[in-house]
Amino acid sequence: MLETRMVHHHLDNSKAFNTITMHWSRKSSLAMRDAYEDDEAPQCGMFGSHASTLERIYAWEKKLYDEVKEGEILRISFDRKCQQLHNLDAKGGDTIAIDQTRAALKKLDTRLIVALRAIHLASTRIQKLTNEELFPQLAELLGGLMSMWNVMWECHKAQAAIAAEMQTIENSLAANEASEVHIKATSQPEHELENWQTSIRNA
Repeated sequence: MLETRMVHHHLDNSKAFNTITMHWSRKSSLAMRDAYEDDEAPQCGMFGSHASTLERIYAWEKKLYDEVKEGEILRISFDRKCQQLHNLDAKGGDTIAIDQTRAALKKLDTRLIVALRAIHLASTRIQKLTNEELFPQLAELLGGLMSMWNVMWECHKAQAAIAAEMQTIENSLAANEASEVHIKATSQPEHELENWQTSIRNA
């Protein structure tokens, strides 16, 4: 789901990395299916690659930026031609110049319509990719993370319970097996350690 490309300086290993990624994706999907019952197997990656979606959205956003920029240039040219035509009409300018200006305005108007359609198409495509691919992928990612942390929490609780039980067993064995000789042998280093800690604090 989170496939990406790894690029190193002076080393092109993107093909090898993509091969490893595809192999890992297949192995992880099989492992997950084996870990769950058939009726509760998670559909990981069912909405496609997150990286691929982001790349396509970025491409369409770049196209949208270029189309808006081009449309702004056309609009400025159109406004200037309109002002030029207005001035010619007000001053009773040459008919040929007026006709040429009107023809230029008509061409600019057509180009503006095409530019607006391209802007609308790019915007619609970005919105569709966001709503139909990116949002479901993010929701799937968050759901997967929640499941992962729940499993880790359950594992942590089991490990903590085992550790606590082992500590109890060890303490019980130590209490039963400890003799007076052992107690004296351990109390002296403990006393020396406490004195050492006191000296350090008072230093």
